[in-house]
This record gives sequence, C-alpha cells and structure tokens, in this order.
Amino acid sequence: MHRPAVGTFMCTLAGLAACVPARSTPHDSGSGLDSGPSAADTGGSTGSQGDGGSAGGDRFHPDGYDDPAVHGLEAKLNVQDCRDCHGADLAGGSGLSCDSCHPEGWRTDCTFCHGGSSNPTGAPPLDIDGTADPAAISFMAHTTHVTGSIAAPFDCSECHLEPDEATSPGHLFDDTPAVAEVDFSAGLSDAGLYDGKGGCSNLYCHGDGRGDNGTSVDDGVPRTCASCHPDETSGSTAWSSMSGEHSRHLNEGLDCAWCHFDDVDHDKNVIDPSLHVDGMVEQTFEKSTIWRISGTCIGYCHGQLHWESW
Repeated sequence: MHRPAVGTFMCTLAGLAACVPARSTPHDSGSGLDSGPSAADTGGSTGSQGDGGSAGGDRFHPDGYDDPAVHGLEAKLNVQDCRDCHGADLAGGSGLSCDSCHPEGWRTDCTFCHGGSSNPTGAPPLDIDGTADPAAISFMAHTTHVTGSIAAPFDCSECHLEPDEATSPGHLFDDTPAVAEVDFSAGLSDAGLYDGKGGCSNLYCHGDGRGDNGTSVDDGVPRTCASCHPDETSGSTAWSSMSGEHSRHLNEGLDCAWCHFDDVDHDKNVIDPSLHVDGMVEQTFEKSTIWRISGTCIGYCHGQLHWESW
C-alpha cells in the first residue's frame, strides 16, 4: 500500500493524539498489559490485573490501556510505534509479545483491524478508525467492489499493494499513518489514478472496454450499464464511439444480449459476473447459427460479411 503520489484516502480520529501522554520511559518487560505493575514500576502504587497499569513512574501506558478500543485504535492510527517496546515483529522485544493476548492468526486476519461488518474480506466497514456506517467510511464503494454483484469479486490487490501480514513493510507501520495508499499497478486498471478524494481515472474498469478511459467518483449514486460504456439507451452519438458495427446494430434495435449472450440478458442483468470486467471481450451469440472468426461475424441474419475489426 505505497505510492502516495498516486493518491490516498485517510482515516482519522479527531483529537486522539491529544489524549495520549507524551512518551517518557517505556515500561519494562515485566509490566505488560496482562500483568499488573509492581510498586517499583508505578512509584509506590500498584495497578489491577490487566488494567494497563498506571501512567506514573517508569510506565508509559495509562490505566485501561489494555482495552482494545484504546490500544487497538492507537496501533492502527500509529499514534505510537508499538515496535519500540514490543519488537520489530511485535513478538516481544523489551516488552510482552502481542501474541500473548491476541488470538492465533491475528497477523494475517484482515478483519482483526478493519472490515468484517459487511463481509469477511477485510474491506471497510469497519474503517480503521472504527467507523461502521457504510455512508461515512473513507471509501463507500469498498463492499460493492469485493462482493461481486456484476463482476468477479475484486481482490485487495486491484487497488492496493496487498501485504503478507499486518507488520509487512509499508502496511501497519509506515511513513503515512492512518492512510491506505492506492496502487493500481497489480490490477486490471494498472494505469489508474486516484485523486485522494474518492475519484478514480484512467481506468479499464468503469471504462468502455477500448482502453484505460474510465472515470468514477465515490459519491454513492447508483450506477447503470451506461455509466461505464454505451448501451441501447445511450443514443447514436455515444454509439459512434464503439468498435466495429456496434453503432449499426444498436440503431437497428439489437441489444447487448444478442452478441454477449453469456454475459448479460435482454433486461441488462449480468448473468455471469466472471465474464464481466475481466480484461477480456467475450462474444457468444443468442442464435447458434452465428459465429465469429477473426473479427468477422457470419450468420443467417446478415447475408454479408463484416470486415471491420471489432
């Protein structure tokens, strides 16, 4: 999740940093979140088991810091660098291992830090700042992209550099805390650009299938077929931008299902999402007496050959 020059979207929690005491001397390895501090650690007062200890003396974390809503949020927003005490891989270092409290597999479970509200992919909601309202998260269309209603479900790698685990370089601990960098380089829209405000351009997806010419804005407005490419409702001006004999066929009243029968039906419902926005152009004809050879269609309804390349 790098390439901030391409564009970023940011999750923040206003005022969080102001609630965190400035770093003094970190607590020692014997006074972690799951064991109350000693009198020596706290300057004479002891904390309760699991309460995170006191902010006094040599301890850094305040009372109640073991609450996931507190330390979990600070970790995700990188308010402090947990590695300073818990090690580069959070396996211990000079303090406790995060594995001593967190369940097995947490490092590779995307929903441990984000997602999980609408589906198990890790895509928000939840956002990394805990926002659960789909209309208030940093990118509202996340769920639409990963659930595959009109295309095969998109993997995170379509829009992000996907880490192997939480502590992979450039993920949880990087130079852009609380930011998920957008990087299209490993996806279908490898020329895509993100403006940092919900707008994408130079896309194959959301394009007309003839190049990296698609644009989209994350505005919550429902999309139709014609939002990305012309269809039978678009009119002759839009049809003229399409390849081959599209314009002629549409002017004669044919719809998409005549030539893309496995993809879409006559009511413009996507039949097989795996064949839509997949980087390929598939032709399957409703009439079995029509076939396509090297860009030319031959069949009973023509009586002539089309030599223009599709």
